[in-house]
Amino acid sequence: MSSQHPQRSINWKGVALMGTEIGFLIAIPLIIFILLGIYIDNIFKTSPYIVMMSAIAGLCLTCIDIKYLIIPILEGKKKQ
Repeated sequence: MSSQHPQRSINWKGVALMGTEIGFLIAIPLIIFILLGIYIDNIFKTSPYIVMMSAIAGLCLTCIDIKYLIIPILEGKKKQ
């Protein structure tokens, strides 16, 4: 016996909004941290060091943000 799941229609508007949200969630912290790092580097004349550290900090913040966005969605899928 094969169990077939009824085919669900895809909410393309929701998919597009989620993709846009994830894109902004990735881009905005990285841009802000890198620009802030460039600004601080210009003040202290420490050319690439602060920019690299701020880019890493922006990447870490992005990973944390994505984690708190994606995990509730995945846990909601498990319950269904």
